[in-house]
Amino acid sequence: MLPIGDLQPVSPELRGLLAAITEQAHRLRSRGRHDRAETLLRRAAEKRVLPPHVRQGMHALADLFHAHPDNPVSLGVV
Repeated sequence: MLPIGDLQPVSPELRGLLAAITEQAHRLRSRGRHDRAETLLRRAAEKRVLPPHVRQGMHALADLFHAHPDNPVSLGVV
């Protein structure tokens, strides 16, 4: 985890893009496409142009999507 002082602000354009990716992941999850939602977030987190704290946050969000109680994978169903 990065110290608070090392956090870089993101541009309004990047903030909008990250919001759109997150909203798309929520839509996928609500349609039962947990695997696609998690993959979308992980692929976004792999972009090296993102500040490290943003990549860490996207990975953390993907982990939450994976562990969500309505995800069949987290329940051991799949």
